[in-house]
Amino acid sequence: MFPEPAEEHGLPISRQLNSKLTSPDGDAQRGKRDGGGWNHRHSDNGNEGTGKPPKRYGKPPVEDQLKIDIAAAKKAELIRASGLDNIEVFAKNTGLSIKKAERLKSHLFLNEYELCHYDQQGLYYYYSRLTPDSEVVYAFAKAQEGELNGEGKKWFKQLARHELVEKRLMDSGKHSYRHPNSWDGTKFTGDPPGAHDLAPDQPAFGTFPGYEENVAKFYNLKRGELYD
Repeated sequence: MFPEPAEEHGLPISRQLNSKLTSPDGDAQRGKRDGGGWNHRHSDNGNEGTGKPPKRYGKPPVEDQLKIDIAAAKKAELIRASGLDNIEVFAKNTGLSIKKAERLKSHLFLNEYELCHYDQQGLYYYYSRLTPDSEVVYAFAKAQEGELNGEGKKWFKQLARHELVEKRLMDSGKHSYRHPNSWDGTKFTGDPPGAHDLAPDQPAFGTFPGYEENVAKFYNLKRGELYD
């Protein structure tokens, strides 16, 4: 089993949110989604009338990408392209209800959220989709191909439990994906916790049936270059 790649800046380099986020030019990058970049319709002051300092908005951070992250971003676009078409089939194959299946795919692949990060000027906000990691993308692809076995369905049940609680906390307006005050200068630590940290545990990385054995072939990479 490969160790889970270390997170950078609180975003998934290969598990989280997760999905990573979109690059400033709108291209999908590890966890970055196509069309998920900042735009002017979001440039208003999110704290207007609250007595809090005005929010500063900018573009998603640009981060280094592993080969597997680049490959996963391309596969994620294929999953995104179908929207919620055939969600009934996905629900049946994963053992999830149609409603949970819709919410899960929307949260991980389709929705755009206000996220926070830090630059040389301090805290700022940007809008982006989440970035599913390589295992989540693999699992979704397999779930679209046919009905999963018991272990696969169990994995999706745990993933949905984490992601849907995370989504509910974010939608409440009381919790951001990561708490701004958990930034330690290089990454988000989870203390204090954001929605991602408060949600139930997600499946351990590498535990989806067949992922470790087939990841290199699935992404058309050599096993030794996955994390280059």
